[in-house]
Amino acid sequence: MIIATVSEENLERLRKGYADFNRGDYEAIFELLHEGFFVRDREELPDPGVYEGPDGALSAFASAGSDFEDYSIDPVEMIDGEAWVVVVAQQRGRGRVSGAPVEGEICHLWRLAPDGRATALEAFSTRGAALTAAGGPGWPSS
Repeated sequence: MIIATVSEENLERLRKGYADFNRGDYEAIFELLHEGFFVRDREELPDPGVYEGPDGALSAFASAGSDFEDYSIDPVEMIDGEAWVVVVAQQRGRGRVSGAPVEGEICHLWRLAPDGRATALEAFSTRGAALTAAGGPGWPSS
């Protein structure tokens, strides 16, 4: 489901970015990113980080699935708020050590500059938390 106010072109660029990520082509994602881009991990992680600039973004993208084989993130829903897009996605992989399948929801808040390029990517465990962080009035907190 897409609720659109940002241009369809921007949403398509994000879809392409996820496809690039799933192929392991992290550098291709850079065309989506504004200078000064940063990535913020989910707060629930044991040691959440903030990754700044191209090197930081590359490190964040490469480490996202480092504990898994066949790791992918597939957008299920995009909620667009002009200066931001929340992507509700399904992440899947197989534990690198255990071989156990792992699947779950992850939500990304992409903050966009006026030119449509992303200035930030923040990860959340729930749709509500991502929407609240986006500043959407009246969004639920979980």
